[in-house]
Amino acid sequence: MVGPGEAIELAPGVGHVDPEAELTVVVGRRSRGLTLENARAAVLGFTVGNDVTARELQKTDELWISAKSQDTFTPAGPWIVTGLDSGDLAIGVIHNGTALRAASSADLGWGVDEILVYLTSFMTLHPGDLVLTGFPAETSRLQPGDTVTCSVEGIGHLTNPVRASA
Repeated sequence: MVGPGEAIELAPGVGHVDPEAELTVVVGRRSRGLTLENARAAVLGFTVGNDVTARELQKTDELWISAKSQDTFTPAGPWIVTGLDSGDLAIGVIHNGTALRAASSADLGWGVDEILVYLTSFMTLHPGDLVLTGFPAETSRLQPGDTVTCSVEGIGHLTNPVRASA
């Protein structure tokens, strides 16, 4: 993970890399076995996440671990917003100053509560854990020298430069 303003680093040979702006849940309490009725009680608030993804690695790694877990590939921030209704928020990417086609959290395959119920059916979530919820909007390939801004309505903007790793 990196924070706002920190560089997303692209390793040599990583190939095509895209940003994915995502509504990100910040877990507020230890949670296991949540239900749709109590899932929201586990949420401290929401922030913006960028689920940076190496597309070629995604094709060759069945679990997508290498595609989504490179150093610096999960910028998050800049702050936590509490009390947000996550049902229909605009989500988008601005790549080098150009806004790409945005979408809504309503376009996600699973809602926040459903995701939390699923995850806690087999794992314990802890305070401070981040849960990225998916990316429904347009993206664009990142290159060293680029700047990418991810936005979620009601939360704000997360901006990171892109550079080649050493």
